[in-house]
Amino acid sequence: MPTSIQVDAILKDDYKSYWENLNEKAFLLAQLETKRDTVQGRIARHSVHIGRSGAIGARVEGGTLPTADQQRHATVPVPVRWQTARIQLTVQLLEMATGEPASFISALESEMSIKNDVMRDVNRQIYGTSNGVIATCGTTTASATIQLLAATTSQQMRQLYIGRFLDVGTVAAPTTIASARQITAFDTVNKTVTVTGATISTVSGTHFVFNSGSGGASNNNGSQNDGQAELTGLQTVMSTTAILHTLDPAVQPVWKAQVNSNAGTLRPLSETSLDLLILNNQVESGQTVNTLISNAGVFVSGKSILSAYQRNIDVMAFKGGFQGIKWFTPGISGVGQGEIGWVADFDAPANVLYGVNTERIVAHQIAEGWKWMDQDGAILSRVSGSLAYEAVLYTSLELGIVQRNAHFAYTDLIEAT
Repeated sequence: MPTSIQVDAILKDDYKSYWENLNEKAFLLAQLETKRDTVQGRIARHSVHIGRSGAIGARVEGGTLPTADQQRHATVPVPVRWQTARIQLTVQLLEMATGEPASFISALESEMSIKNDVMRDVNRQIYGTSNGVIATCGTTTASATIQLLAATTSQQMRQLYIGRFLDVGTVAAPTTIASARQITAFDTVNKTVTVTGATISTVSGTHFVFNSGSGGASNNNGSQNDGQAELTGLQTVMSTTAILHTLDPAVQPVWKAQVNSNAGTLRPLSETSLDLLILNNQVESGQTVNTLISNAGVFVSGKSILSAYQRNIDVMAFKGGFQGIKWFTPGISGVGQGEIGWVADFDAPANVLYGVNTERIVAHQIAEGWKWMDQDGAILSRVSGSLAYEAVLYTSLELGIVQRNAHFAYTDLIEAT
């Protein structure tokens, strides 16, 4: 049987490249510049321009010069979040290496498939609400089968797989109803999930299901322990009202994304409306989005508009091996002359198209990439009371928005079926 030191070497060396390439599993993350020199302690900081100088104006001959003023900037704190994954290797698994190294490697690779799980969850967070919510509850009374809202989307249901651990509660108290319940069954038609443990007391539309241990909203004080565990998601970024990086758009009106909504009533995607939204975004920000992101249903609606021109649809390549279709809108006043790529992402929320300027978002990290927890010199640690070892993988990450009005959301869209 191999020793734990030998298995450490396999994890550290043979699988090192797996983890370095994980960011390519999340489309948006693969497009962003990663910054580590911005982090001081556990908080990244960057300066944002939030106002022009008032010391300007035309004057007649001999007129008094404008009163001196200055540009307005704010240095915003961005607490870096931590992502973790944990695997367990039984002694029985290690024994499989005796005379059958191929079997051992196959079994180890099975355990290592958690690499896909953790990046799927990171991708969910990128498009999420920043508070750990996966779905909203419907009404359930004294049952271990939780009824979700009828409006729960397919994107949300895909995150509720067998084996996942959930908390149930409110954003203020994510475990007030249930804690660390494991999913044993789910029904995508009836929008239900069944969990382990005792029956759950009555829940309603004021309760949510969270990834276990990840629930909670930021109190917006800019500290590391601000109450938020997950990444700041695009549903928070793409808002005209939500506080972001401690800046309140009610106080700083320039600190808001552009949003074209229809008060919750679904409407067809309009080429005219999208072009106008892109141009208005350029007017407001002086920049242009370079990426459009939606789920498959909205993507196909957009593609059908291009197909109506009865020509071949041009493809655009992105970092990380991703591809999208080209959407062209002429710029305004010299801004936005480049091509815009449209990508479908399976975790993008329903009925929404995001316009993203990837040059106006950065990925803050404390240390490079994913790491095995090996500060004591070993990747594997004994599991107390069990014939097993465990290993923990982690990284630090948070999305920092440099210019919020350089992005937009086109919401309430009918999806192709």
